[in-house]
Amino acid sequence: MTHNSVAGASGGTVIDNTRNNDTFYFGEHNMQDFAIIELIAGTKETAPVNVEFFAVDMAGINVDTASQSEINKHLTSANSIGSATLIASTKNWNDFKTNVIRIKSGLTGTKGIFMKGTTTGKYLGNFDYMNLMYSDPNISTASSPDNAVILNASNNSAELSINGDNLTVTKDGISTQLSYNEEYQKNVDFKKLTVWNNMFTALVQDRKPEKLI
Repeated sequence: MTHNSVAGASGGTVIDNTRNNDTFYFGEHNMQDFAIIELIAGTKETAPVNVEFFAVDMAGINVDTASQSEINKHLTSANSIGSATLIASTKNWNDFKTNVIRIKSGLTGTKGIFMKGTTTGKYLGNFDYMNLMYSDPNISTASSPDNAVILNASNNSAELSINGDNLTVTKDGISTQLSYNEEYQKNVDFKKLTVWNNMFTALVQDRKPEKLI
């Protein structure tokens, strides 16, 4: 894997040239109330690309000197905390998509977070950045009853409005709109919009197709 400059990346750089079985280390983090990982990545690999996250007790492990085989000993089902198949890019390898991985509950203590990528193809994808999201009792929430379609929420930098399956983000007076159905080819109903640790999270429900008579 390599680290290269990409104008469309959030920080101007990405990790690219990633391949099957590559492993990533994201440092040690408090697991208390850990809820969601947001992984922003782009992939044009024709085969599905899967990522799995692990929470590892780092006592006695030096990631700077440890071999891959030594690290793999700790990437077990017991340490697995969540997995997902990356959303395929529609344009190119730097067409970044947001992948949401829900983390299993009940985690405690401080653990090292690892991610391992697998595919039957050659490459994984280009990785922009990752967000760690924690549940917070002091959250702001907008809920949508069955007959309502508009949700609004804001954090310290932007406002988000959801009307049907249209998402509008307004930042510094500039609005950007996205159709969820067109982007992901999936019909859903947005039920709740939440701000956790200054990050937006939406609760969605798959929309059942109408019954044909």
